Amino acid sequence: MTQINTQTRNNIRQNITQGESNMKTYNVDPNTIEIHPKAAIISEATYNELVQLEDSIQRHGQFVPAKMLNGRLIDGRARARVCAELGIPLIVEDLPSDTNPKTYVSISNMVRRQMSLPQKAATAALMADYIKHRPIEERVKIAGEICNVPEKWIYECLEVRDASEDIFYAVHRGDMNLNRALNEVRH
Repeated sequence: MTQINTQTRNNIRQNITQGESNMKTYNVDPNTIEIHPKAAIISEATYNELVQLEDSIQRHGQFVPAKMLNGRLIDGRARARVCAELGIPLIVEDLPSDTNPKTYVSISNMVRRQMSLPQKAATAALMADYIKHRPIEERVKIAGEICNVPEKWIYECLEVRDASEDIFYAVHRGDMNLNRALNEVRH
């Protein structure tokens, strides 16, 4: 089994942040921005998170630029939504074109978002799909370490997803707990 060690974590962080200090910010119309498909690994912001973000942007402006990867929004869907509602431009920065989108989205959002452990497990289940050329056990282990969730929960999320994508995405959004989801798909 592969374990992510400190050097590997540092390499991932370096790859993600490589060149960020040299990035230039610019404004885009939040109503016309295209969302990168890998941004969906992380569930949408909750209503309360959007309200707090809107209040902050109204009071202080947008301090943290959203991130673009190859012309599509990879990080900052909630900021884009709030800016669109407020009728103001979205401040963005371009990531280097060779940035790994799934790694960037996962690591940049895991700590920042207020996600429950089942939501993180569902995110890890999605992430495991994007890890190529490894057996499922290794992919689950790596995703579990990145998301800091037990492998057992990831396997349970995969079981739920195999039985019902609707129920899986309810767990991913935080609308259903994992135990209830398992009960529904097992009965």
